[in-house]
Amino acid sequence: MELIGKRNESENEPQVSISNVVLPFDDLEDTKFPVLRYLMKPAIRERSITQIFAIRESFKTLFAQSIAISIATGKSNIERWEVLNPRSVLYVDGELAVYDIVERIRTFNKKLLPNLSIYPNDAILDGPIASLTNSRWRKEFKDFAVDHKFKLVIFDNMSSLAPGIDENSKKDWSPINQFFLELKRAGIAVIFIHHAGKTVGRFSRGHSSLEDSIDCSILIEKTRGVPDGTPDISVTFTKFRALIGPKHRMPKRFVLKGKTWCSAPIKGDDRLRIIVGYAIEGMSSEHIGKIMKPSVTRQDIDGFLNRARARGLIDISGLTEAGSEWLGFRQSE
Repeated sequence: MELIGKRNESENEPQVSISNVVLPFDDLEDTKFPVLRYLMKPAIRERSITQIFAIRESFKTLFAQSIAISIATGKSNIERWEVLNPRSVLYVDGELAVYDIVERIRTFNKKLLPNLSIYPNDAILDGPIASLTNSRWRKEFKDFAVDHKFKLVIFDNMSSLAPGIDENSKKDWSPINQFFLELKRAGIAVIFIHHAGKTVGRFSRGHSSLEDSIDCSILIEKTRGVPDGTPDISVTFTKFRALIGPKHRMPKRFVLKGKTWCSAPIKGDDRLRIIVGYAIEGMSSEHIGKIMKPSVTRQDIDGFLNRARARGLIDISGLTEAGSEWLGFRQSE
């Protein structure tokens, strides 16, 4: 997409006046801007910023790597998520050993991957370590990503790539947010991986300003009642700026079988946990029913909530202490 006006990089000042970039709506409507297409439907669009967050050991890196490989190859490794064309992807890894990166990626694809590049901090002995807090690195990285025409960059993860930052400070997050917006304006989609905070289920760790500029936020949670180490997760969109229908807003369960994340039904306490999570956010039973249809009907919602009250998980004031523990609300390490 061609931006209106360009910046003088040396002075970081617009080369044109405000009067040149403010347009009447009718003129804007008649301008043929490129349609933002999906890199991976329904989650990742061109020129977007996406957050994937979870508590530790919830397979968020494995899921993010499957997204990277799917988009790089043009063949989806996630059932019911669609990729139409291969795109160039850069994966910036801040903590994994290179051996582990290779082993995990080969879980999904054992062939050549010409559209996938890796920036492995672990392997850098003499060179620029990836650091989102370093202004010089951010500028050099942006120039590199633009020059090499990457369509998607994945940063894994914020804790390792932004060391020393005060996560509860809006001021500390601001340069990183602006950097992501600069990549977006340059035509590059961004995915960053982060840890969940105390309110697991809806927000990532740190200051809320981190989520101000994102287009899509994806929560990953481990399925309850399965053996430890089993790649069995639920995926929920907690924020989505683009239009998305109820069928995609409903949390989805995926189980890794071979090289594919296969969809599976959400049952038992996991289904009750989702319903309670929506209810304590103030969502009506009717709205919850629309989102979870057809697995749960509108008429079933009140029955689930009555069951939660009978178990002492919720009361008239909202979530009880027992309910908080049951939902898994805890600070990730």
